[in-house]
Amino acid sequence: NAFALADYTPLLVNAPQGNYPLGVWHEPSVDELIEQLEYAYQNRDIREGKAIVAADDMKKLAWDKAAKEFHSIGARLSIGVVPDRILTASGFKR
Repeated sequence: NAFALADYTPLLVNAPQGNYPLGVWHEPSVDELIEQLEYAYQNRDIREGKAIVAADDMKKLAWDKAAKEFHSIGARLSIGVVPDRILTASGFKR
């Protein structure tokens, strides 16, 4: 029900004060994002089909269940991820 992205760069998000990580942010590839936006723009029939499926999927969700599922997916994706850059309040560092 979406135009999925596959190319991400994992980044640690550090606390504003203190040098400990709060989480992992997966920064998408700008090139891949643009490709998917252009594809969606040029393929109205596919876009409309995905919208119908997404609307039906959303009807099945409750906010608390969606939040738990989203957290579960993020936790599974971040296992074993080693970021090449760290995101801090002042920007990125290696």
